[in-house]
Amino acid sequence: MVVGPEPILSKRPRAWWLVLLWLSGDAFAPGLWADIRLTNCSEAALRAAIARGGRIVFDCDGTVGLSQTLVITTNVSVDAREHAVALSGNNAVRVFEVNPGAELTLRNLTVREGRSASGAAIRNIGEAVTLVNCQVVSNTAVGELVDDGLQGLPAYGGAVFNQGTLIIRGGRLVGNLARGGDGSARPGVCGGGGGAEGGAVFSVGGQVKLEGVDFQYNSAVGGQGGYDPVSMAGCGGGSAHGGAIRVLGGTLHVTGCTFADNEARGGYGARYGWGGVAEGGGLCLGSNQTQIVGSTFVTNRCQGGGGAAGQGGAVHNAGGRLAIRDCTFRANRATGGGGGYHTRPGEGSGGALRHGASVASTAPCEIAGCLFHANEARGGDGRISPFVWLGGQGLGGAILNNGHMTILNSTIFENVAVGGQGGFPWMASSGEAGGDAWGGGLCSRGRAGLTNVTIAANSAMGGLGSGDPDPGLLGPPGASNGGGLAVLESLLWLKNTIIAHSITGSNIFGAPVDGGHNLCSDASGAFREPSNLINTDPMLGPLSDNGGPTCTLRLLPGSPAIDAGENVAGLTVDQRGLSRATGARTDIGAYESCQPLQFLSVGWLDPDRLKLRLLAEPGAYRLEASTNLLAWVEVGAFTNCTVIVDWTNAVEDCPARFFRACQVRP
Repeated sequence: MVVGPEPILSKRPRAWWLVLLWLSGDAFAPGLWADIRLTNCSEAALRAAIARGGRIVFDCDGTVGLSQTLVITTNVSVDAREHAVALSGNNAVRVFEVNPGAELTLRNLTVREGRSASGAAIRNIGEAVTLVNCQVVSNTAVGELVDDGLQGLPAYGGAVFNQGTLIIRGGRLVGNLARGGDGSARPGVCGGGGGAEGGAVFSVGGQVKLEGVDFQYNSAVGGQGGYDPVSMAGCGGGSAHGGAIRVLGGTLHVTGCTFADNEARGGYGARYGWGGVAEGGGLCLGSNQTQIVGSTFVTNRCQGGGGAAGQGGAVHNAGGRLAIRDCTFRANRATGGGGGYHTRPGEGSGGALRHGASVASTAPCEIAGCLFHANEARGGDGRISPFVWLGGQGLGGAILNNGHMTILNSTIFENVAVGGQGGFPWMASSGEAGGDAWGGGLCSRGRAGLTNVTIAANSAMGGLGSGDPDPGLLGPPGASNGGGLAVLESLLWLKNTIIAHSITGSNIFGAPVDGGHNLCSDASGAFREPSNLINTDPMLGPLSDNGGPTCTLRLLPGSPAIDAGENVAGLTVDQRGLSRATGARTDIGAYESCQPLQFLSVGWLDPDRLKLRLLAEPGAYRLEASTNLLAWVEVGAFTNCTVIVDWTNAVEDCPARFFRACQVRP
């Protein structure tokens, strides 16, 4: 109904006119004018509400078990609010299918036990899917087992398959699985195992944005190869890409997320067949553009199938642009598959990160403010075989670089590259050599530049040689090449960087390009610039929380690295985000030491508020004020290097104040 005055041109006295606007019943649809409130947690009620579209709110608790997939053809929002509501596929059907042109938003829901070949919880071929504070758990994408000697079918996205826009804020994706189908066989023919793509999420050509999401215990597992008993021939296992997430094309933005205990595992080959390669225990990235900020990767792993490689324990980036900032990579592992009768052991590379699918890659990767701690790359072990199989190689305990990489203000600490054990040959007088280990901290086969990086206490350990079991001789161990760094026919530039205290192997294998002002605790690396400090102990403290988003190795008082670097244009902070340089020059390494305590500035914000800025080593401090230097009153406390003290009418009472800061000892 619209109400208004009569037009002014009328000469009659002013009157009011009334127009009635008749609306069709569809115009009052709840999706436009009101929420659809469900008081009955049943499949029938939910289906009816989804068919009408709009916003659906649960006013009940319970589990909605589905007999068929919920198909979204228009814009739908489903919110459990304060209720405990789970939508279950009963391990039989996919939960949601989002059709072209449609959008789906889920809030505060649990989506579980979906089952399909792709996107067992949600398959998005529409416009957008948004999940807010949702729990997506125990969904399974399984490739089918095929007959007649064909290859097993692949599985895509244990929980979510995405071709559009996917936004996830908060919540968890836990215990989801993508498993490739097993290969089959018929007389004279066998088929390989199917691939597994994204234990939790698979996205192709879309946009993915993740904020504050936990990914735990998700797995991508390749299918097993088929075996033909007539010809006694076996086929290879399926590959596995992305224990948590697999992205091909498009964009990926990850902020404040946790990836823990996710796994990519290549399928086993049948007799004489190779296993499947495993890439990216947490993330496996294709040609997309990816940014990862403030996230944690812990105890993720990739395991190659028999004789196949395990590459990128936490992250594998094949060829897209990758930027990583303020992230922690801890205790991730990449392991090559063990050798077999006809298969040599596979390599394990990039315990935390493998960048670049091949040595010829030109993909750029930028790392800043990150910690790589206790990651491992391990080559596969040899087995008893009539062939000569050395142990598999371990390359890059923390990082293997095949592309173009820049690392700034980061710490690489206590990582290890390990060669696999040699094989056991038949009818031989001696065993085989163990696999070589390259770069306990970083192995580079591409181009890399490191500025203000601390690399310490890493290890490269060649694998053990094997012996003929009756009785034979032991084969030689593999080589231990570069406990800290290994530079393999590539260009690696170092400036203001610490390489120290490698546990096994010299600090550096190969000859990096010397940018000056580096510190090395041994004589490896062929440094030439006179500004370098060679055979020098950097005097590092233990790994600890010294402020900032990631843990660091602080420089102890008297460290020769203090004020021994060269100021670099544009590099104005250290790994913690605190200012460089606090002394005459910047420090060498990722950590910029502070003076014991400095007042940097005093200024007025307004007539009643005073701002004091202090610079100090991390710790607890108490700020005190006095008018006469005799009686002191506590006015504030702080644990970082900046404190703002608010005053109310204090300036009117006394125009002058003295201040002091006292460290609070535990």
